[in-house]
Amino acid sequence: MADNKMESMLNRMSEAGLRITEQRKKMAKLFAESPGFVSAGEIFLYLRSFYSGLSYDTVYRNLRLLLKLELVELVHFEDGNKFRINRDEKPSHHHHFICLACDYVMPIEYCPMASLPALPDSVTVIKHRFDVYGYCGNCGKNRKPEVTYSA
Repeated sequence: MADNKMESMLNRMSEAGLRITEQRKKMAKLFAESPGFVSAGEIFLYLRSFYSGLSYDTVYRNLRLLLKLELVELVHFEDGNKFRINRDEKPSHHHHFICLACDYVMPIEYCPMASLPALPDSVTVIKHRFDVYGYCGNCGKNRKPEVTYSA
């Protein structure tokens, strides 16, 4: 199954005109075999074990390309940004619920942008982010709420 994910990722990179380098193959392999999210630092350390001259810039440049092609998904955890392979060939626009204790991530298919008050004509929105942080059912059972928000 991981081999299929890796091949699919490499095929989509190739179709987009990207050269399939050994580094990109290794990165695709890491994403295909990872059960969850990985940080840029973890990707760097993994690739660095194969390529001693690798720079962080190379990792970030490739991550930007993979994000642009929607091959990976970016989630903003409390301890930093992490990435995982997109589950769908054609990912839908969605946001996330993120558990603060176990890093469980659940997609939220609703987008609040349509509910925002009208923005001034002088404003151009390029992108947005909406994540909800809290505790999943397993982690929240015996936990008292730290802060309560109401709408």
